[in-house]
Amino acid sequence: MLRTLQRLALGTFASLSFAVAAFGQTPAPSAVGWLRYVIPPDPPRYHDMPHAVALLGDANGHAAPEEETAAEELDRGLGHMVAGTDILLRRIDPRNDAIILGTPESLRRAGLSRIAPGWVDKPVPEEGFRIVHLRNGIRQWWVLEGGSPRAELYAAFRFAALVTEDRQLPDELAESPRFPLRAIQMEGPTPEDGVLRQYGRLLASVGINGVVLNCNAQQKAEAARLFRPYGIRVWSSAADLEAERNLRLQDSSFADAPMSGLAPESGGKERRAAQFLLLPGGLRQPVTPLHAWQMTLRTPVAAHLSGAVGTLSQEAVLPLLEQPLLQASLYAFGRFAWNPEESRDSIVDQWARQTWGDDARIFGVAKKIVLDSEASYAGITSPLGLPRLGTEHGPDPTSSDTTHPLADREGIGAARLQSAGFSPEFQQEYANPSSTPPEWLLLLHRVPLSFRIRDGQTVTQAVYDAAFTGASAAANADDDWDETRDLLEPERWMPTHLLLQDNTRRAEIWREAVTDWLLRVTGQPDTLGFAGKHAGRIEAETMTLKGYHTVFTEDKEGSSGGAYIACSLSDCSASTEFRGEENVYRVEVGYFDAPQTSQRFVLRINGAVVDTWTSAVRGAQPGGVSAERFARNGVRLKPGDRIEIHSTGTLDFLEITRDPRWN
Repeated sequence: MLRTLQRLALGTFASLSFAVAAFGQTPAPSAVGWLRYVIPPDPPRYHDMPHAVALLGDANGHAAPEEETAAEELDRGLGHMVAGTDILLRRIDPRNDAIILGTPESLRRAGLSRIAPGWVDKPVPEEGFRIVHLRNGIRQWWVLEGGSPRAELYAAFRFAALVTEDRQLPDELAESPRFPLRAIQMEGPTPEDGVLRQYGRLLASVGINGVVLNCNAQQKAEAARLFRPYGIRVWSSAADLEAERNLRLQDSSFADAPMSGLAPESGGKERRAAQFLLLPGGLRQPVTPLHAWQMTLRTPVAAHLSGAVGTLSQEAVLPLLEQPLLQASLYAFGRFAWNPEESRDSIVDQWARQTWGDDARIFGVAKKIVLDSEASYAGITSPLGLPRLGTEHGPDPTSSDTTHPLADREGIGAARLQSAGFSPEFQQEYANPSSTPPEWLLLLHRVPLSFRIRDGQTVTQAVYDAAFTGASAAANADDDWDETRDLLEPERWMPTHLLLQDNTRRAEIWREAVTDWLLRVTGQPDTLGFAGKHAGRIEAETMTLKGYHTVFTEDKEGSSGGAYIACSLSDCSASTEFRGEENVYRVEVGYFDAPQTSQRFVLRINGAVVDTWTSAVRGAQPGGVSAERFARNGVRLKPGDRIEIHSTGTLDFLEITRDPRWN
């Protein structure tokens, strides 16, 4: 690291020799998230990258903490990826190449325009930066000019990111943020120091300049000390932020419609910062809702908007540091808050290349998974803008039907256009359901079941199709990731694989609950014939039971067939005789995670153990939140085979279908 490297005087620099970094696909030390600094596939492109960093500092030569961090980050990144930036200078040496860090004032004091005649002094906003490539004969300099020390740090991260992505470095690049306030709110207790430091790097790298914690004065002071080198300000609560910045926080979406990017306009003309939910699907269904965030800018919330605050739930704070698909949402929010007009494709492409390297067989798959995640999740939870039919933890359509049913035999939709306090102008613009964006249709309107959307489908069929398509997309994501198995180290490939498997199961649980609910409350069948049909399914309550008893539920979609079985003894079993043709099958068991203590399940065929698994603890009673699936492929069955499940856990169904890999 540069802080431990020798500070060399001018005159000794030219005689030094430098070791070029060995090229291999290894991450930089202490790599976190997208800051792995994987060596690019074409290092010769950067063969003449300077080996020195000139850190100018203030009039006395003292560098701000953000400037010291910027120099260290350049050493960490460029030193690993292309060559050792192993010299730190305190002024510009006209005889040697360098990467120069400075503000407009420090660059003028250093006489850069005399040393490099091509330099043109231009206005730079306080949090904006310029990256400029200069040459004078055989000498060259990369100038990372920031309107403030914090902006110099942003420039350093951006410069390293361009190399990570194997981009052609521009002769000049200028950027500045759209919103003055770009913050993350971490719910729950204040994390430990080491966690905050890791977040400091991640947040600063995408231009986040504030963190809202839930802490006391002492904790705030300590967090401020840790975040100071990253240019990040700390507030002890949302109220603390609002008071200091003289603004008001405003939700960017209805609480029950996080994928809409739509919320009613708040009264008053005061300055506002919009709050965005980073992980609407929780930890088990990774979603990067970039489109929803960008839709917010088309709503009344965008008026008087001077900031963006991303909310990170307590349960996500630690897992995010270990799981790339969760990190994608944080990266995307930072880039969105910096430049809301940047395309989804561009933002996710940057994340994918920085996280996974420049092998298109890997980053291309990761990019597609993240880009598809939003439409997939919206399709299974909030099709055509319906308020979410459950929570981030799981489906519960019945809860949406308590006071104002979202659907019945006549129509479907929440009809909030007139009731939610939207301005007359907004109401007039979206008064016609036919011209309302699909993402908002059933949130703003209630339409007859015969209503046809833009492609000519009935609205009910469009909901069915969205749910099935969303679940299929989740399954496809897992299949696509499987193609990268041999291209990545197991420790990098496996966590994403396991998360995508979980996401696939959750998506199917959502899909089944939503489509069964729609069929029940509207009576409108799925024209393709899939909704309400469960081939090969045997309800647990119809099996031969020992120790189990049947529980009927009011939550019709919380359990298959409106019932499940619960164990009354220390060991219970449910069995059935197979009556199909001899073949290779997929055996799937629907069960529920335990509310308090995990339970072990044993699958047996003719008394022989085929597989075992253990339920998780979800703290919820049997229903959509705790519903789970276990599947075993490649099971050969013949007529008369006895299939048994032994457990003390709750069971919902057994489903036996042909294994597509064998048929």
